[in-house]
Amino acid sequence: FDYAFDQTDTLAVVQNEEGGFGCQNKTRCNLIASEDYFPAKDPVLFWWENIKLPTNSTPPTPDCSSSSSSLYLDLSYRCISRTPTGLPQRKVACSDEDNVILECDEGYVLDITKATYGRRDPNQCSGVSNVWDPNYCREYFDYAFNQTKTLDIVREEDGFGCQNKTRCNLIASEDYFPARDSVLHWWENRLQELTNSNTTTNLEPPDCSSVYLEVSYQCILRTPTGLLQRTIACSDEDNVALECDEGTELDITKATYGRRDPNQCSAVSSAWDPNLCRDYFDYAFDQTDTLAVVQNEEGGFGCQNKTRCNLIASEDYFPARDSVLHWWENRLQELTNSNTTTNLEPPDCSSVYLEVSYQCILRTPTGLLQ
Repeated sequence: FDYAFDQTDTLAVVQNEEGGFGCQNKTRCNLIASEDYFPAKDPVLFWWENIKLPTNSTPPTPDCSSSSSSLYLDLSYRCISRTPTGLPQRKVACSDEDNVILECDEGYVLDITKATYGRRDPNQCSGVSNVWDPNYCREYFDYAFNQTKTLDIVREEDGFGCQNKTRCNLIASEDYFPARDSVLHWWENRLQELTNSNTTTNLEPPDCSSVYLEVSYQCILRTPTGLLQRTIACSDEDNVALECDEGTELDITKATYGRRDPNQCSAVSSAWDPNLCRDYFDYAFDQTDTLAVVQNEEGGFGCQNKTRCNLIASEDYFPARDSVLHWWENRLQELTNSNTTTNLEPPDCSSVYLEVSYQCILRTPTGLLQ
């Protein structure tokens, strides 16, 4: 299920009007738990063929079908006070524009709910070329741009810093949103996959060069206690407390486990490499899971909508997907294949911390998480 369903897409289907149920900021909406709305990335049989099993191990194929395991849609929501200006809005920044302004009326601040860099609409901004391909370009954008990072860049101070501001400027530029890989290099690998599966396709790479930044936001009431705050829990600390004043509660907006700042908490070793360690942390830790551990009661700290909670930066709560040594073996092979010069020794990415962004919001009778 972790492989087959991108839960960021699941959330988008529930929230958004386009191709979904459009529940966000509605008084009422209907949900249907159906593969028509939530298609799997691959059938379970195809996924099972590619699973790496121990030598001489031939366990039976798991039955993850809806007929036996009864798939369901699990949704968390709360009812919040409707404000006059709090309707969802959407703004597109084209790559040929100097900047685009997001702005709220006095007494209100920006709440950035979604940001994507790439292209879904061929008619948005400047037109696409005749070698634009909606399917392959969408695949490329999904591969090349981590939209969780896109949202962070729009929201956080080390990007455009729009969250909880009355006004901010956006620029749709690769300087802010660098691609993970060029479309040409990605196409070489994709073409090989298509050839191996005997899929007929055009041999020329698609033109996915025309991109834009799309941001969804709303203007929400500014409250005295609603300023965005940030706390760091170091791995050598017993626990770190988050706390709000009486009558307010924690709203956890972001949580990341890993390291971006070499000077935070204990110092890094001489074998620390900021770029390679960042690549490793992006691979090893799903920050959607990190946020869930901080927010939720089940298997986590249960901070969301509490007045106080304790955090611990430990691998017991945030296990890595793989060790840095095993990841480095594969990464080194990629770098060798692309003729990139690098140190052959693995980077030291062992010193990590937990970073949590939150705000204290007014507790309302109807605002409980359901």
